Amino acid sequence: MPYSRSTSSILREHKIEIFLLLILGGLLSYLYFSFPEDTIIEQIGQQEYILHLNDVEIEEHWLAEKRWKLLGKQAFVTQNTDIVVLTDIEIFVYDPKYPEKPEVDITISANKGEVDWKNEIVTLITDVKMTRRLEMGLNTEKAIYHYNKGILYIPEKADIHYFEDTILGKQITYNVNQKTFELFEAIWLE
Repeated sequence: MPYSRSTSSILREHKIEIFLLLILGGLLSYLYFSFPEDTIIEQIGQQEYILHLNDVEIEEHWLAEKRWKLLGKQAFVTQNTDIVVLTDIEIFVYDPKYPEKPEVDITISANKGEVDWKNEIVTLITDVKMTRRLEMGLNTEKAIYHYNKGILYIPEKADIHYFEDTILGKQITYNVNQKTFELFEAIWLE
């Protein structure tokens, strides 16, 4: 006759393992159902995000002075929370000469970008456009805005339209406070 054991004898012999499995199953069920769907980690590309926001607005003020404002269609916060990835970005940088009545000095837009709070920069990529009032326009694929220093740096090639002139340049630095440009490898086109 084949060897057979009753269910009750199996339960008695493995009661600790069964108890641990029941506790683990209950804990996993609690964790799964206690978090709302919006906070479950989203996979976008290769990075993991813990929070997804729509129609984001970020403003920076220093005492009574309004320095800059960022608008984004979507924002994704990474796990270390120092990085926020954004889509369809617009940045408005205010003229520091008129703190009592904020006036937009430059506008920067891009398809994608990220705010790095630790290093105090906004990196913009893909179809980056900058305008300074009605005087100037700039087109490039990458720009870095150091918001506490008031410096916009364009490491790649860019074309600048200044009134009637066009300038092709590389490694461009624009100082927001001093309203000055530094260009390397600049070519003036007529």
